[in-house]
Amino acid sequence: MFGSAMIFTRRGAPVKWFRLRWQAWGLNRTGFADGERTRESPGSIAPNRQLSKNLVRRIRERKRKTIEVQQSESFRKTLKVRSSRCRWDFGTVSAHDAENLSPQNLQRIRSLCMRCKRLFGSIVSLAVSIATSSAGSNAADLTFTEISRFNVAAAGIGSVPSAVAWNGSRLFIGGYNTANGTGTVGIVEVTNATTTGIVNGTFGTVFGQFANTPGQRGYTGLDLLGSTLAASYDSGAAVANGIQNFNIDTSNQLWGITARGSSGVAFDPGYGPTQDGAGTAWTTIGSGRRILQNTLNGSTIYSSANGMIINTGTGTNWRDIDFDPETGDIYSRRSNGIFKGVRDGANSLSSVDVLKPTNAATDNINGQNLSYMNVSLSTRAIVYNDRTSSSSGQSFLSIIKAMNTSGTALTTDFTFLSGLTPANSAGYYSFDFDPVTKTLAIADFSNRNVHIFAVVPEPSTVALGVAGVSILAITGWRRRKARAMA
Repeated sequence: MFGSAMIFTRRGAPVKWFRLRWQAWGLNRTGFADGERTRESPGSIAPNRQLSKNLVRRIRERKRKTIEVQQSESFRKTLKVRSSRCRWDFGTVSAHDAENLSPQNLQRIRSLCMRCKRLFGSIVSLAVSIATSSAGSNAADLTFTEISRFNVAAAGIGSVPSAVAWNGSRLFIGGYNTANGTGTVGIVEVTNATTTGIVNGTFGTVFGQFANTPGQRGYTGLDLLGSTLAASYDSGAAVANGIQNFNIDTSNQLWGITARGSSGVAFDPGYGPTQDGAGTAWTTIGSGRRILQNTLNGSTIYSSANGMIINTGTGTNWRDIDFDPETGDIYSRRSNGIFKGVRDGANSLSSVDVLKPTNAATDNINGQNLSYMNVSLSTRAIVYNDRTSSSSGQSFLSIIKAMNTSGTALTTDFTFLSGLTPANSAGYYSFDFDPVTKTLAIADFSNRNVHIFAVVPEPSTVALGVAGVSILAITGWRRRKARAMA
């Protein structure tokens, strides 16, 4: 279909001749590669240009005519061109188009076709491999493979871990007080975060401590951006440092504001190429807006009075927020529901979509969290815990779920270290996904563990992503060449 290559010699040196038959293009050519005419004199180029003019004239006289040109160094170059047009979407070649094509540009077309051949060969091989490996099985949309499990019971941050931040190499957890009386909660780094297997965590110095934290209160969210850690804390009312940022290299507070950090915290990437509206974002129970602080100094950019509206319907019992770092879209949780705010400006949304309906019976159940995951070029997902009850005895595999960014449920497959499925819990989990390493940290509130999973999409979605990028790449290459040839 695409042709073959034959080797001849000239003056003792190997020379590549191409015999290409592209029936789908309606184009047959046999010729010497331009890039290998290294020993020709400059004068030998002129006959090639004349050849293009003769080629067009003879095509007009006869639809199929073979032109044979005797070059000065006694080799023959034969081109046979059909006037039918190319049927591929990569470009169009016809007798009319050939009028302005030099031999160099004809060679570029040949090279493009050879690239197409290799590209489609790779895609076909990949598709066959996937079909073979997936035959007879129903692959999950997302596969989670546990690579680390840390016991953090001795972290010294309170009773249990209630918030997690992870960037692929550094891991931080925030604490919660489950006692009936008051207690102290704080934040700490798990210093052996890159260790694999089931291990006891090792810890740095606890910072961001709150003494006299009421029972069933504590940290509700953490997020990492470079060397900055954002944290939200809820004591049941607005308190000093309810929202604050830290430098993770020194553990020093950068700033703190008085707020009720009941509903998580996340870094807003802003909107558009200039990232308008970027900062440290949060919301709170009783508000229907995204509030924004300057990440460097904590000054208010948008307040609870003028921040963009993220709500639809009734109720403001927000529990968590996260952002798509590429589009600035916001994902939020309220009353066990999930919402998507489609960004169209620094402080505005074009719509707020309900991805998962709310349940009014869960208004007062905290620990409903989520994380946005850009798993691959073709897979964007939301991982969340479907927490309708705070009672114990809830299964890890029945509570942790995933959906795509349109709200369609995704099937999941979890593989645990040593085959040890986590013990049942109260359904409270916190999440943070690292887009660089494609790994997900899950803090298990009840069992005082932190799991690190490698997240992989179902194979066919990878193939579609590879094919799509490859086709876009080859199309872009063609367009650049077309502009150069014009």
